[in-house]
Amino acid sequence: MYKVMLVDDDYPVLEFLSEMINWEDLGLQLQSVHGNGLSALIEAEENMPDILITDIGMPKLNGIELTKKLKEIDPSLLVAILSCHNEFHFAQQALKLNVQEYILKDKLNAEEIVQLLRQFVETLDLETKKKKNQLRLVTTIEQNKGWMLERFINRTIHHPIHSEDVWKEEAQLLGFLPNQNYMVIFCFIDHYQTVIQSFRSTELVHFLVHNVITELMSGEHINAMHGQFYQNESFLFVPLNQEWDKETKKIKNFLQMIQETFQETFGISLLFEMGRPAARPIDIKEQMVNLIDLKDSRNRINNEIANACKYISDNIHRKINLEEVAQYLHLNSSYFSRLFKKEVGETFVKYVVNMKMNRAKELLDQTNYSIIEISELLGYDNQSYFNKTFKGSEGISPIEYRNRLYKREMKI
Repeated sequence: MYKVMLVDDDYPVLEFLSEMINWEDLGLQLQSVHGNGLSALIEAEENMPDILITDIGMPKLNGIELTKKLKEIDPSLLVAILSCHNEFHFAQQALKLNVQEYILKDKLNAEEIVQLLRQFVETLDLETKKKKNQLRLVTTIEQNKGWMLERFINRTIHHPIHSEDVWKEEAQLLGFLPNQNYMVIFCFIDHYQTVIQSFRSTELVHFLVHNVITELMSGEHINAMHGQFYQNESFLFVPLNQEWDKETKKIKNFLQMIQETFQETFGISLLFEMGRPAARPIDIKEQMVNLIDLKDSRNRINNEIANACKYISDNIHRKINLEEVAQYLHLNSSYFSRLFKKEVGETFVKYVVNMKMNRAKELLDQTNYSIIEISELLGYDNQSYFNKTFKGSEGISPIEYRNRLYKREMKI
């Protein structure tokens, strides 16, 4: 229902309008009645009516001033002025404020007021329908904008840029600013298939990622654009000013906030790769392609290291050297050595020793194998060398480790 506010310092008029009109039948709600303009203004600032019926001559704040102030808050407010005055200058002021009706009190007629209110309701219905259509249009445009941006991103990556002017023209339609430096950021979902199985819909996941990032950008007043690229991958374009260092720090903090939001709220691990600032179409394209290649390269490296670690685990019962594993992976041994240390955080030899020592502790804890049998199970030909390696890793000999465990069990 639309809300109506009555304002008049003449109580009989308020009583007449309140009781003689069946507001609900008209699809209206009589929100409130007021004996002066100031009281009406105070309420309207908290609870704005759709229709105002007001007297002109009132204490504290007259009807013209009240109308003016409320129109400043909501220009679409519908107003009918009641007055005992028929002087032209009052009607003139009302017209300047786009007042819909000017009614003389001495000609006040309930049926005429009802007819006026019906017209007001029709006007409000049309306005409501218009707003709904506008909202639907904006929603459609935004949905198409996402689809258009996705196509734009794919064309930029997969096809040559024959004309920078044409590229810029399309980019501006999608929200890119002309001659603006952008930080290009590649976004991707870790363990994508697991996420899809959890949400059971690729469309839902893509919708979720886009809308949450967009809402967070809006909340942080970051005028960036986010567009889908392929399955679990999308791009974020963040405009930069000249203070790139400060902006880059701000962007990193923002990306961390996005990651925390997705992890804590949805259990989704969203990862990012940041490029370098770029403004020219060819430079933006280069950053996008480089970021995709970087991610693919890291995936390949991660797979190689994962395969190496599995190979070590599967062959922990015998001697293993770096050259053997590098050959298994078809990699140069020097390159593999550097790669392994960079990705795992320790040298190949130390990793293998730690794996063997962890396995040795399991055997000492859970089996009755002798120390020499355990050393042989882990590929050591010499028990004394095994003892020395174990003590260097754990600070005590294998027999001391087992005896300490035995003593703890005896106490229990």
